[in-house]
Amino acid sequence: MAGPMAANSGGEVIANLGTMVIVGLLGNNALTSQHIVSQYSLMLIIPLYAIGHGCGTTVSKAFGGKRYGDMLRLSVAGISLGVGAGIAAGVLFCSIPRYLA
Repeated sequence: MAGPMAANSGGEVIANLGTMVIVGLLGNNALTSQHIVSQYSLMLIIPLYAIGHGCGTTVSKAFGGKRYGDMLRLSVAGISLGVGAGIAAGVLFCSIPRYLA
């Protein structure tokens, strides 16, 4: 179980390193901008991962208990919460970009 997770983490580190090297060739302003954008994307992605993992655990528990109606409700709630958080973050980023930079 740890092998795929380690490979994923290692791949992300290598991809980020490659991005920083390529963007760094464009200059300091580009590198700074790329870093700010990556931090904002992490602020959006990490809560969505948490929602996904929490929903996955509760749906699995409902499946183990053969509560199929609960599975559907939990799945729809998790998807709705994730989509809602993504839309809210997008609206926030588009509406007040000067305050977020």
